[in-house]
Amino acid sequence: MLVYSDTPDQEGGWYTWDGRTVGAGKLTHEKFTGEEKIEQKIEFKRPFKSVFRVWWEFEVKSYPGGRE
Repeated sequence: MLVYSDTPDQEGGWYTWDGRTVGAGKLTHEKFTGEEKIEQKIEFKRPFKSVFRVWWEFEVKSYPGGRE
């Protein structure tokens, strides 16, 4: 089962999952830095409890005629 916050695409937005095969946890968007970086907190609750902070960095590239 997936449950989303009212603003899952904004800072502070989150979603949770809970299933027999995938376990249970929560992912929260902590910070967006333009189009270049997303910082998140991932909390695993089952089958093993742990918390991780992760980030994604993106490179914006320009191409003739626009961006891709």
